Amino acid sequence: MKKMNGVTVVEFAMTSTFLMLVLLAVVSIGHFMYSMQAVNEAVRAAARMAAVCQVGDVAVKNYVASYSYISSIGSDNIEIEYLDGSSNVLVGPSPEDVRFVRARAVNLDYQFVALLTFLGENGLMALPSFETTIPSESLGLVPNDTDTNC
Repeated sequence: MKKMNGVTVVEFAMTSTFLMLVLLAVVSIGHFMYSMQAVNEAVRAAARMAAVCQVGDVAVKNYVASYSYISSIGSDNIEIEYLDGSSNVLVGPSPEDVRFVRARAVNLDYQFVALLTFLGENGLMALPSFETTIPSESLGLVPNDTDTNC
């Protein structure tokens, strides 16, 4: 029995290391899911703001880029499209023709912590594109036909 001294310490070291790795993986996956939800919310906010701001207002993209909780999202990652009643993209839209507004987040990557580098390419994973389409609202116009600033 004397030769068993220290076995408990070795077992604890092996077990606790594994449990800490699992805990870190759970936290990392949780942060990934949070990041995906934050991008989804940023796209929803972009669509909502584009629906009430003037057509083509650059303030929409800039607002969403500063609003987002994800540091990797910028105004170049947000696409705003104005659609007619048949969901066709309008080129050079006028407020009278716009029935829907579509916002999309594209070309986004997520960097996992070093522990999870086996996911994606060295821990860098491309996020799917997020898209939200909502009916247009005022498009920056008020009843007396004056423009509003966003």
